[in-house]
Amino acid sequence: MYLIIVMEKPNNNNTSKEYFRFLSRCSTLKPPNPFGQSLTFGNNYILFNKRRTLSMLTKKRLLIFLALIIGIITIFLSFNNLESKTQSYEAININDYPKDSRERYIASIAIENNITYEEADLMDKSYIEYNSQENNDLTIEYKTFYELSGMIKSSEYEQEVFMDIEVRYLRDKNNQTFEKIDEIGGLILFLPNTDIKETAVNGGDYNIEKYKTYMRISQTAVIEYFTAEAPGQLSEDIVNIENKQGNYQITTGPKTYSIEIICKELQ
Repeated sequence: MYLIIVMEKPNNNNTSKEYFRFLSRCSTLKPPNPFGQSLTFGNNYILFNKRRTLSMLTKKRLLIFLALIIGIITIFLSFNNLESKTQSYEAININDYPKDSRERYIASIAIENNITYEEADLMDKSYIEYNSQENNDLTIEYKTFYELSGMIKSSEYEQEVFMDIEVRYLRDKNNQTFEKIDEIGGLILFLPNTDIKETAVNGGDYNIEKYKTYMRISQTAVIEYFTAEAPGQLSEDIVNIENKQGNYQITTGPKTYSIEIICKELQ
């Protein structure tokens, strides 16, 4: 935007500022290069004040414009990064990795923490490097526990709920004996004969109760899933049933599912 000053030209052609006075009308002319110029139209001067325009108007609006551009770019990059991460961890299928493997443990960590497989892998590698320096006599191993953790029941219907949990534990290198459970990976509830992509588990953090010879791991959750099998009537476990084009959408009430990890199984 330009600051346009319209002034009356004095008869003696003296262009000093003290001889000018503002006219009551203003001009909307747009000269091709107004900065630092004055154009003559009849008895009037049209002055374009370069210094004042840049410092008071153009510069301020330019800064605002740049700030908006930077904000838009930041939001765009953040959205792309979030979308990339979301696609990464949603694409992870725990069953694509063999049981009792480090790869399956990494996948469970990624799913549990909503991070990419690569980020979870880096976390575990950092731990392994640290542990190798601190405990030279111990080796890190991984174990999969896939066990029945509970049932969803009505008077005429039963659905098994399995819990998959990955364990990282330490073993003595010298005598190959179990030392201790080091870390519990991500916990996943599975319903056999249902589509995992159409199963939603809404629960809090899982609980770990440690005892001398075993551990009990549990999670209280509400589960929504689809099944082709008629679930019968509502019950304490099943609080809502909807018929969706031949399939049944079932919503459970809050229920605790649990398994026990017996330490001797890691010997």
